[in-house]
Amino acid sequence: MIFEYAKFPPPTRRAQFAITRILLGFVVIAVISTGFWYAAHRFYVLPRTSVEAYLRAIPGVRAVNTHLYDEDGPQVAVLDVVVVLDASTGRTVRLHRPDAEHLRNGQHILLDSIGTYSLAVDGPDGGRLGYVDVGRDSPLRDCVPFKFRDAAELISRYEEVSSLLGTLPPSGKYIGHDGSAYQIHVLKMDDGGVRRPSDTTAPTSRFSRP
Repeated sequence: MIFEYAKFPPPTRRAQFAITRILLGFVVIAVISTGFWYAAHRFYVLPRTSVEAYLRAIPGVRAVNTHLYDEDGPQVAVLDVVVVLDASTGRTVRLHRPDAEHLRNGQHILLDSIGTYSLAVDGPDGGRLGYVDVGRDSPLRDCVPFKFRDAAELISRYEEVSSLLGTLPPSGKYIGHDGSAYQIHVLKMDDGGVRRPSDTTAPTSRFSRP
């Protein structure tokens, strides 16, 4: 028994035009959706890309290692960033919660560590922070023995800053610009990355005293 398949007439020009419009509509929607996703993604990672672009442009910087976390907000948050000048000799600078604008204008520069030395501060509320704000708007700006125009200057003065930290005592109390008492700690990291009190024997501190 032979079956004959039904033969459908070719679509009219009007039907062809309608099909073409539908297909073009899908293409337009796909393009718009892709563009929206791309723009949203760029905005989401903007804090990271801005910080990395600024730091990578600094002369002498070999690499920038960024650690992120998601706060369930519109943008990703930068937890800290390690600026590598020479990995073989441990010449690195770690910055806490960097903000690209603050790094550029020097408003807030949260210095976690430089080389083998790291910083911590006990605030007036008794809590300890694992960094010291060395920016121009920091309450500790009159306590630290160095001033920086921006983060680029901090990184360019790596040798000077790390050498100076090696002359400071492990701990000292200071009065900040806001009138509160702070205790600043200079810690030296051992080969295992553990922070320990600095082994300096300097009898006096070059931090500003109360």
